[in-house]
Amino acid sequence: MNNERFVEGQRVTIIGLVFNIFLALGKGIVGVSAVSEALIADAIESLSDIIATVFVLVSFRIAGKPRDSEHPYGHYKAEQVAAALVGFFIALAGLAIIVTAVITIIKGKKAPPGIAALYVAIAVIVIKEGLYQYTVRIGRKINSMAVMANAWDHRKDALTTVATLIGIAGARLGLLVLDPIAAIVVALLVLRIGYVISYQAVNELLDISPPKDILKKITDISLNVSGIEHVTEVKGRKTGPYLIIDLKLEIDSQMTVADSHHTAGIAKREIMRQMPDVSDVMIHINPHIRHE
Repeated sequence: MNNERFVEGQRVTIIGLVFNIFLALGKGIVGVSAVSEALIADAIESLSDIIATVFVLVSFRIAGKPRDSEHPYGHYKAEQVAAALVGFFIALAGLAIIVTAVITIIKGKKAPPGIAALYVAIAVIVIKEGLYQYTVRIGRKINSMAVMANAWDHRKDALTTVATLIGIAGARLGLLVLDPIAAIVVALLVLRIGYVISYQAVNELLDISPPKDILKKITDISLNVSGIEHVTEVKGRKTGPYLIIDLKLEIDSQMTVADSHHTAGIAKREIMRQMPDVSDVMIHINPHIRHE
């Protein structure tokens, strides 16, 4: 399953990379020839997409490596690292767009963008929304934060190009300032998306706790195992698409050591059977003392 997961992740990422390269070239060439500040901003933003996609590809190469003595939990966190970098470069592109647009507003725009800019913007919206739908489906299927970050990168492009389209159309109708203003709107959306992606990825790198419903489900599964009297602590952390769980259980104090370990083993197997995203469960056993 892991090999299939990485193959699917790499395939969808490479497809996105190819489209990003062609779109960046198309937007840049038409943006310059049609004198569209918003479309040039979109092209600059697409360069960050290319860099981000390369990071995702590299992360899959690293995450796909088997566990070794130096990385006993595997290399899966490479996906979170890639997602954080994707978010950073998205935000960086947003800042670059704002600077360029503000300079244009100060200097004053002298001519409306050409009609070709409109056609390119419409094509980009259609293509990028299609890439988002395809990529997010694969990202959910293989439970990859890096692929999901890439998917939102595509959706961000579709949304920001809508602003670009409005700016170009407004400028062609005589409101020249709408073109750089649209570029700033694009940049603010870009900054927001970059922040959200990086924030989530960094939180997972810092071992943020899983949602409470996940921890409750683990507790309920454990308590359904005969001999387990109480769950005193349950913790978890994410590595790539998987969860590693730490459990402290109180076992019937009348059990032998062998039986208590057997019971803990049943709890571990049940958790991993019912929750495929859990890759390992480490259990600490304490005797449950009944107070008369």
